[in-house]
Amino acid sequence: MSDFGLSSTGFNKKRAENVIAEQSAAYKNSFGDNFTLDDSTPFGVLAGLQSGTFADLWDIAEISFTMFSPDNASGILLDFLCEYNGIFRKEATRSKVNLLVGGTDGTLIPAGSKVKVTDTEEVFITIQDVTIQSGSVIAPAQSEKTGVIVAGANTITTVVTSISGWNTVDNSEAASEGFTVESDEDLRIRRKRSTGINATNTVDSVYSLVSDLDGTSDVRVLENDSNATDGNSLPAHSSEVIVVGGDELEIATAMRSKKTTGIGFNSNGGVARNVQVLDAQGFLQTVTFTRPDDIAMDVEVTITATSGFPGDGEGLIKQAIVDYANGELVTGRGFSTNDNVILSELYTPVNSVQGHSVSSIQIAKHSQSLGDVDIVIALREISSFSIGNITVVQ
Repeated sequence: MSDFGLSSTGFNKKRAENVIAEQSAAYKNSFGDNFTLDDSTPFGVLAGLQSGTFADLWDIAEISFTMFSPDNASGILLDFLCEYNGIFRKEATRSKVNLLVGGTDGTLIPAGSKVKVTDTEEVFITIQDVTIQSGSVIAPAQSEKTGVIVAGANTITTVVTSISGWNTVDNSEAASEGFTVESDEDLRIRRKRSTGINATNTVDSVYSLVSDLDGTSDVRVLENDSNATDGNSLPAHSSEVIVVGGDELEIATAMRSKKTTGIGFNSNGGVARNVQVLDAQGFLQTVTFTRPDDIAMDVEVTITATSGFPGDGEGLIKQAIVDYANGELVTGRGFSTNDNVILSELYTPVNSVQGHSVSSIQIAKHSQSLGDVDIVIALREISSFSIGNITVVQ
């Protein structure tokens, strides 16, 4: 029996060297042991060409086998498998922002008009026609490019499209950042998480449905089916959804669709959000969920630069810490709701930048005394890291 191909233990691919060895044996069996198959002979060249083709066919066979497992499939093959579960890869989205447009009354600012972030020159484009009245008007806009396009409050101040009567632009709030196209790993995780959407268990189905919404990055569903307030401060016979990101109306609608009789949604800490949605009879119902309190973190990293430390090394270290905390540097790592900030974990992003040795890392909640101990994050809290609150000392 062949050692290659499909067996009870999986698939064993025949590689190029295996194919060449088999061809060599077959030629010698037909023409004798003295038959030469080195690269200097025509038959040797032919055998080499054939082995490459056969190896490619074995690669295709392996892909065909592994595509049946979401843990191994990738790209379009993973997309096909997820479609069986009603799960589709999230496309890249654009950052969105409301602009305060100023100028002469009656001036039309048509959809497609461009402005930009003054420092980074990232372009935003208005998405609907607006007319200036009483000196200003709010104009919804989105970034020209997809992905995480950052625009902090009061940074979109440059008008690109020249329109007579349009004088100023500004944004009082930071843009809601977009997303890059969903990675294979994130899609696999979401598929596993979303298979509970049709579950009869309310907690599982609410968790799966809310987690599957665009923009939600962390979801916790708590439940108290006892007759007394529990240790998480949930009243008797209630549940609580703690969620980061996502559209609030979409979240509330998803929660309402899975609500069962006798179990209400409450918020018992953090920031309570009360959103009205229409029920099946056309009546407005209030759905309550929780946004975790944002706990800003200060970080101070002391390093000794060595040869090879980049000119922008300090900035790279700061960005690596932010990316790590947001789960964007190392898959499956980062700080979510109720995750304590473990000091030793921050060595990972710091050491991802080459050319230095680390003397110390200290952390604290913003404006508190720095120290070398872990920071406790409560059930309805989430830590927040920003470049402005990170210091690198050489």
